[in-house]
Amino acid sequence: KKGGEACTTSVECGRTRHCHDSVCKDFFSIPDGQKITPFDPNGDDMKLCVSGWALVFKSKLEDEGGICGTGYRSIKAGETCTINQGCPVCKGVGCTVPATEVYSTCRCSWEAGRNQFCGIEEANDQWIAVRTTFKAYYDATTTCHVGEGWGECEEASLYRKYMCARASAIYYHEDILVASCVKDIANQKAFPAVATVEQWCDRGNASRLSTYLFGVASVLVTLIW
Repeated sequence: KKGGEACTTSVECGRTRHCHDSVCKDFFSIPDGQKITPFDPNGDDMKLCVSGWALVFKSKLEDEGGICGTGYRSIKAGETCTINQGCPVCKGVGCTVPATEVYSTCRCSWEAGRNQFCGIEEANDQWIAVRTTFKAYYDATTTCHVGEGWGECEEASLYRKYMCARASAIYYHEDILVASCVKDIANQKAFPAVATVEQWCDRGNASRLSTYLFGVASVLVTLIW
């Protein structure tokens, strides 16, 4: 279907559109500053924004979820912490002034010291990389059949770059400074988050082998010396 036509699922809208609020809308078409309503941060709604991202609602003090081109940045991402209040955020790429009563998440990693670290938000470099790699992949696959979904679609290299960036952002806490011994045994039953990052980012033959043995689709690369 064309943009503006009624829909019930995104499949009806084709590869380059998304069924949002029962209407087919073009991906990357809503100007920054405009609010997406309704807004689901876990679906494809963000991809409607020209910039490919929108603010994820975090504070009870403001209802800004879904505003295109706006988001929080974790100021101390990757630094050790003990509570969420030790992980201030600010609004916008490159910002420095902390927002009021809004924080990133302080969580443990699988690093050897068992420390807790401040997480990342949508304006941090890791999520910027997700949007950049997805756009490159998307631009190269607009002629693919909608049934392919967000699959490889004959663009294996671009797809893997996107999936690596995505896994690294989603599992940031689990993967930060992860101990080498954890990488060596990671699979989809033990340390699945680490195994997923290893799988898509081609880091560590042992993890990719373990992932395969536990029934997860992965590519085993054989090096011939």
